[in-house]
Amino acid sequence: TTTTTTEKTRCFGNDSSLDLERWTVSSTPVMREAMREKKTGTIALEVANSDASEERFRLHFGMVEGYPWPQPLGEAAYQETRRSTRLRSGDVVVASYPKSGTTWTEQIVLLLLHGSQVAAKLDPESRNAFAAGKPYGKFWLEPSLARAGISRDRRLRQQRTFDDVPSPRLIKSHAPLHMLLGVGNHSTAKAVARAIDESGVRVVYVARNAKDAAVSLFFQRAPMNSASSGRRRRRGSPGSDALAFPQQQQRQQRREEGTARKTTRVFSQQQQRTRRRPQEGRRRLVAERRMPMDAWSALYLSGHMSCGSYFDHVATWHAASKVSEGTLFLTYEDLKKDAFAAVARIARHLRLDRDDAEIHRIINASSFDAMKASAASRASPSSPSSSRRAAHNARYEIPPGTRLDQVNATSSSHLRQGRVGSWPTYFSPALSRQFDAAYDRNMQAAAARAATALGLDAVHPPHFDFGVPPSCQATTMVAQ
Repeated sequence: TTTTTTEKTRCFGNDSSLDLERWTVSSTPVMREAMREKKTGTIALEVANSDASEERFRLHFGMVEGYPWPQPLGEAAYQETRRSTRLRSGDVVVASYPKSGTTWTEQIVLLLLHGSQVAAKLDPESRNAFAAGKPYGKFWLEPSLARAGISRDRRLRQQRTFDDVPSPRLIKSHAPLHMLLGVGNHSTAKAVARAIDESGVRVVYVARNAKDAAVSLFFQRAPMNSASSGRRRRRGSPGSDALAFPQQQQRQQRREEGTARKTTRVFSQQQQRTRRRPQEGRRRLVAERRMPMDAWSALYLSGHMSCGSYFDHVATWHAASKVSEGTLFLTYEDLKKDAFAAVARIARHLRLDRDDAEIHRIINASSFDAMKASAASRASPSSPSSSRRAAHNARYEIPPGTRLDQVNATSSSHLRQGRVGSWPTYFSPALSRQFDAAYDRNMQAAAARAATALGLDAVHPPHFDFGVPPSCQATTMVAQ
């Protein structure tokens, strides 16, 4: 009798080579130093493959006061926004780490605030962004009031528009707790949690299991490779000691003054091309390909993201919900599992009296299918609306590790799947185990830091349903 050991890998992706250990994230000292010293500037990151291919991927994002943001923010505009913007009693903040169900939760809150009858007037295609002529929508304060390069006149006009809208206003935020705008010029998580209650603002924080959130964020932000086998690393490339914040601050200042040349490149269908790169004294065509999921996971798990660490973000807001009456913490998975209970819980938190029939109407109008259909009916990638253009992009269709010359992606909506447990398609069993081990370590440590920041003796980490049935788990099987 022969005994063999195999792994049941049904439901997992086909790339068995995925392995966190083959990737190294550089510039880690630079980012930690920048966050510790609360610097403002541009962070350049590189994740490099240690195997013979020497493949590497590079990312750049801006920081303001030591925190990385999805959008380029100007330090002066951000500080002015922090000093002058105030939320009012009755305003609602939907806070989240990116790709955790933000748009869905905003749709639910707008329907709760204004009634299910306004569903036809909402615009999930533009992520329900407030605009002139649209009676219902949300405000996103950081990019609206503090974007790099915004003129003072435009910032003041945007500020007046925000101030003139009657309460209850809906505000979106990806900010960590200690940097939430609108509740005072505070700098600690404990002070902000207290200010939320004193202001009468209600916060709904929605979190998602890390694997699904990482995959969803991958399709929005994961880059293409930037070097090939045999290419020498240039002096001053991402991850080296040549990153100079003073120079970056000067460039940031020029951008704020409107004199800098736009340098940001947006990944699009037009970048489906190849590049000439040297190797062994010859020049050859090397096709760009998208970052594989293990490289992305290395960045995600180490907190090298444009909204910082998933673990600290989620754990601190979770701890805040234990001390702040105005803060509700719920999960994307709970919304999917029992929408009625979750929506009713949000309504109670907002102090709204909604009967069962209305809650069911709101659930129907905020379902993924209903929002997807509404987005499709309004879709117009050529629209002048920047939010609509951002909501449609070819990158949402480019899978991990795929070469651009092998696909013909068309514009696709940011409303991708709306499912729980879709992550195994992009993971290998080995990567799943590595991710789980890192997740447990990081979340425990983040929960301890959050408890200290909020003045608690201890707080248990939040619990998530990763949505994977037993048949999809990687388990060891013995065959006789």
